[in-house]
Amino acid sequence: MNSLKILIISTTTMFVIVGCSFFTPNYNKPHIEAPQSWRSNESAAQTLNESNFSKVMWWHKFNDAALDNLINQALDNNSSIQIAIGNILAAQGVLKKIKLNWVPAIYLGGAGGVGQTFNSDTRSNNPIVSSSVPSSANFYYYDAGLVPAYSINIFKQFRETDIAKANLSAAKYAKDAAQLSVISQVVGSYFTIIALKKELDIQEQIISDIKELIRLNKLQHTNGIISGSQLESSTQQLERAELQIADINNNIVLAENALQLLLNKNPNKLDLGKDFDNISLNNLIFPNLPSTVLLQRPDILQAEENLKAANADIGVAQANFFPHIYLTTPVGTLNSNTGQLLNPTGDFWVLQAEALMPIFNLGISGLIAQKKGQYYIAYYNYVQTVRQSFIDADNSISTYSKSQVNFNLTSKLLISSEMDYLNNYRNYKAGYMSKLDTLPTKITLDNSKIQLIKTKLQQLQALITLYQTFGGGYNYRENNSPKKFNDEHDI
Repeated sequence: MNSLKILIISTTTMFVIVGCSFFTPNYNKPHIEAPQSWRSNESAAQTLNESNFSKVMWWHKFNDAALDNLINQALDNNSSIQIAIGNILAAQGVLKKIKLNWVPAIYLGGAGGVGQTFNSDTRSNNPIVSSSVPSSANFYYYDAGLVPAYSINIFKQFRETDIAKANLSAAKYAKDAAQLSVISQVVGSYFTIIALKKELDIQEQIISDIKELIRLNKLQHTNGIISGSQLESSTQQLERAELQIADINNNIVLAENALQLLLNKNPNKLDLGKDFDNISLNNLIFPNLPSTVLLQRPDILQAEENLKAANADIGVAQANFFPHIYLTTPVGTLNSNTGQLLNPTGDFWVLQAEALMPIFNLGISGLIAQKKGQYYIAYYNYVQTVRQSFIDADNSISTYSKSQVNFNLTSKLLISSEMDYLNNYRNYKAGYMSKLDTLPTKITLDNSKIQLIKTKLQQLQALITLYQTFGGGYNYRENNSPKKFNDEHDI
């Protein structure tokens, strides 16, 4: 007897192992050769530890407490991140459900019936009916009790568990990707707002200088020194400057609202209290990371988990060839006396077992083909995601390098404008030059300052994009706890 049990257990175990391996394709991570170097090289680059890059708080290099606070607010309140956390909770629920499928369900059940016998010589097999009943006699009965039930396809259960685990991991990586995007957008919006406000201050000074220039030109025109066309040219210059004021104010509203949305707040002004000139571009670490660090980006990790899930899903489809087992064993009380319904006349239990295994079902082959097609899609989605990350990295490095060159050239242009204005201003103070001749060089200087602000902002945005491309900082703090509704919706 013991030998028979051992044989049954051994055979079943072997059947499960062989079945799981045979009916599920082996998962092999796609091999994609990474570039050994980038087309754009940055001589000032510093190498960082790639394993910790997701925890690098690169924005701390700006030493800006207001920026740090905004990032923390966004990570706590941003709706996209909360949606991603909700997807994690849902995926955890699916995994829990699948794991608990191994536990039989128990139902409270009841039944009642009415019938009639036709042959007094026939002994009924129904335990609730008397073994000998009169001819053409009516009978009534009811039963009630607990009904344990169990339904499972072992091989499908294993593969569904693999899918649920992969989907849960994918949901977590999706949340990491959301955090990476939110951090980059907050930093970008922050710098955009303070850059625009600095540009607005300078543009207002330009308008003030143009108005003074027009006043002096009017005096010259009245005295017949300049023509009307020269005066009209100054007036048109003022109109163009005032149009730029309107554009800047509108852009400030758009940028502030974008940041408020990231913080999950209503539209409102933001008093950031930071001067754009005080933002230093020095000592900003440029991440000269190997291309392999890109494989730790959350979107790539998410794509790989989706590929794993698609691979396991083929096994789920193929598991339909295995038997589906149904077990139930109701137990309770019965009564065949309708006159005393609340007084059971006996107890009962029944053990029922059923196994269904397809012999001819062409639909399963179509389902398997569908799942293999979905795996094909997931495979090339992963390949595309990885390739895109390499392209993004090379592009962002090139853009950052170009932004540095542009900033240096614009800085030289500003220095040249400053020298011209200072020379003219000294001559004006010494009485060698009129104010009318000095003002244009001051306006040119202010325009050069605005151009430097724009170029500096471009370099900052390029730096932000570069850190986002390499997946920097998204995992510097855990943020998986859902907010509470304080009602029955809470998990």
